[in-house]
Amino acid sequence: RPGAQQSVKAPKPSVRKGKSLKVAEATRQGVSIEWKASPRKICRMQKGKVRALKKGQCALSAEAAATPGFAAFSRTLKVKVK
Repeated sequence: RPGAQQSVKAPKPSVRKGKSLKVAEATRQGVSIEWKASPRKICRMQKGKVRALKKGQCALSAEAAATPGFAAFSRTLKVKVK
């Protein structure tokens, strides 16, 4: 299926302050994902996990390169820090 969309297992929608939330290392098609979190005062990425620093909401951006038969992947997810 040329140009089909890649997919990823989404992280949980919330995490407690001071805890970490694991994120997928690769899409379901096996392509490595680069994650970014913002704002950094609420969430930070550390070794494949989102670290919750303060209460609030952060956006997680995920990007993965195209692979034969699949388009590049780009998605933004919201995570609430309780």
